[in-house]
Amino acid sequence: MLFPDRAAAERHERYPHCISARFGGNGPVDLRSYDRKRVAIVGTLYDFAELPNDEDTPVLRDKLLDGVTIPNFCFGEKVLLLRSIRYARD
Repeated sequence: MLFPDRAAAERHERYPHCISARFGGNGPVDLRSYDRKRVAIVGTLYDFAELPNDEDTPVLRDKLLDGVTIPNFCFGEKVLLLRSIRYARD
């Protein structure tokens, strides 16, 4: 989940102050080193409702994006497929 600022993250806000995102393709990416840090990201924004349903999650109605399940923990209208992430410069 990505937040616009530290205060929003600390309040555990939902959309529109948070957006669900993930890297596509080749398995999990360890992002723990970015927790609670300012980051710059590059990715593509998608309408969650327009993505195909993941038939393996019939109750939660997760979607598929670039071959991976993308849950929408922020409950927003948009989700982000990440291409890169780096620490932001102040």
